[in-house]
Amino acid sequence: MAKIAIIGGGVGGCVAAFWLSDPNLPERNEVTVYQMGWRLGGKGASGRNQGDKLGHRSEEHGLHIWFGFYENAFRAIKQAYTEMGPNGFFESWKDAYNPQETGIIADRHAGFWDFWQYRFPMNEEEPGDGKPLPTVWDYLRRALVWLVDNIESHPTLKHMLPTPEEAVPGIPGASDEVPTHLHRAANTAGGLVADPHHVSPFDFFKITHDLAQFFHHLGEVVTEDLMEVDRELARLFYILDLGITAIRGAIADNVIFRGFDHLDKMEFQDWLKLHGARHYSTKSSGVVKGLYDLPFAYEGGVTECDGEPRPNLGAGTALRCLVRIFYGYKGAYIYKMNAGMGETVFTPFYLALKKRGVKFEFFHRAENLGLSNDGKRIETVRFSRQASLKGETYDPLIQIPVKGINPQTGKEEERLFHVWPSAPKAELLSSTLPAPEEPTFESAWCQIPPVESVVIERGKQFDQVVLATSLGPIPGLASELVAANDSWRKMVEKVKTVRTQCVQLWMLKPEAELGWNEKGPFAEPALVDAYVDPINTWMDQCVILKTEDWQQNAKPRFLTYFCGPMTEDPNEAPHSDGTYPETQRQKVFAMAMQYFQTAIEPIWPRITKNGALDWEQVFDPFERTGSARALGQYYRCNIDPAERYVLSVAGSLPYRLRSDESGFENLYLAGDWTVNGLNAGCVEAAAISGAIAARAICGSPAVIPGEKD
Repeated sequence: MAKIAIIGGGVGGCVAAFWLSDPNLPERNEVTVYQMGWRLGGKGASGRNQGDKLGHRSEEHGLHIWFGFYENAFRAIKQAYTEMGPNGFFESWKDAYNPQETGIIADRHAGFWDFWQYRFPMNEEEPGDGKPLPTVWDYLRRALVWLVDNIESHPTLKHMLPTPEEAVPGIPGASDEVPTHLHRAANTAGGLVADPHHVSPFDFFKITHDLAQFFHHLGEVVTEDLMEVDRELARLFYILDLGITAIRGAIADNVIFRGFDHLDKMEFQDWLKLHGARHYSTKSSGVVKGLYDLPFAYEGGVTECDGEPRPNLGAGTALRCLVRIFYGYKGAYIYKMNAGMGETVFTPFYLALKKRGVKFEFFHRAENLGLSNDGKRIETVRFSRQASLKGETYDPLIQIPVKGINPQTGKEEERLFHVWPSAPKAELLSSTLPAPEEPTFESAWCQIPPVESVVIERGKQFDQVVLATSLGPIPGLASELVAANDSWRKMVEKVKTVRTQCVQLWMLKPEAELGWNEKGPFAEPALVDAYVDPINTWMDQCVILKTEDWQQNAKPRFLTYFCGPMTEDPNEAPHSDGTYPETQRQKVFAMAMQYFQTAIEPIWPRITKNGALDWEQVFDPFERTGSARALGQYYRCNIDPAERYVLSVAGSLPYRLRSDESGFENLYLAGDWTVNGLNAGCVEAAAISGAIAARAICGSPAVIPGEKD
């Protein structure tokens, strides 16, 4: 029996624990997860506020969605739902994850904001089914189908272009209205074999040549003057430019055979321009900006410099994410969660892993990984125990009542729902806790001294270690490793992180009375990207209100999240200054007040006065009036090392470490900062990394979809 210590209970740590505790393994592992503070989740943790009249509201690090290509994350969480037992109305993963067909890109033109809804049709597949993802060649052929569909869906454009003489064999949906050169490219790809190794170089040349000819002619008929008056046509032109450039560049740079990684030495927009993308397509397109906004891809948190955008995202990572989002999804392109990240993800993991016998040691802040005398392996791990327990173990969850419809009877009933509190359960602890206004146990600025130092040793408490923290704490936690191994030193220097910020608003009025519905026939709850910086992404999260238990006479009817990057502070205070986190949160508050003065009218015109958000119409549990209602909302700055978002800046990929190649014999890595086949900051990257770490230890899972291109 192997003893395995997992340091960190975020997605990477939970997925590693999930595979290492698989009851079907030939030999059982003894798995212990060490977690600072009182809850699992890392930068995905969420908690329910216990304050008076606050209705157990859900407070999160930020906005979270699951894309339909998250094969490994869904594979693990679906099984966790099967094993976890009763939990409110979440009887299966389908109760917790809500498929969405549309997304919305904000589009600014001539000083005004417009909103473009794009649709991804549902398919019959199901995420997490264990089937392999498409190959790069599959993605390319699907992209050509997508180009054809987009041309045919625009009534004006398809009549402006020449038509072929025959239909396109092998390309679903293609007709004789497809423009000639695009027809030829699609015809070539559709008629080729599934194995690109049997495709001749001449056929690849024909595809790129015909795409170039098609787009040249498209540029002649779709002029800048025409795009000025027809914004729908302009947006289609941008997305065709992006798609055609990506296909041509992928063929030219041999991505079909080499994969995406070697492109990461270039920044994505530079790569697009290299392969012929129009300047205004890359610079002005909301589609491209949205690709940067979702992963906070702004080094230093600065969205622009001297009036120019300042993004930084490796081309290979960007292109891989684009094709998996667009052409690799199963079921729906995204799934929104019907509760907070804590309840939807980490409650099922916790309950299922507990049933499997996994142990959890909360209030353990990892301080040092100690090397053996020969420097080859981890010999000790030192923790600061943050709080003393009154009993043997700490039960981290609370139960709140939620109402819903019983699917068997069709009648409304009340059930108990397991959630994470937003603060530790004081009744289970016998030591001093931070005051509500002070930095918490999750903060590096926490001023509560540790109860004691705890050291676990190789051969006693562990045999192998899975380091599943985020990247931020590693320079301190793994200082011995950084000093002993040049790859670790380069990794902490070259792989970047960024601060992020989040604002949550609870409102008295429903969405229909905000004015958003006047912007277009938006059939689904909004996920809006590429909006005003710095909190450039927002999402309708009204569904979470169903799991909050506000008093009936004080129940909000609309909930929304805003998030975005946060600029660095060159004068960041030392961790001995316990006032620092609150000063940074006040900066988020001040930014939000300015933002809501200037950026709300384009999306919610009915709740503004003189262009600014009318706080009288925003919910406040303490019944304050005027602008004081703003204080009742939730403002968060993610500045702690463990909360910072991991970036994929150009040129940084060679410095990431593999989950199964740490350079030390008994150390494995789990996190989105590793080399993991996706290499982007997201749930799926962490899930792949956790699975790779587990496989290196116990051989399972044998197959990890998406690990390679």
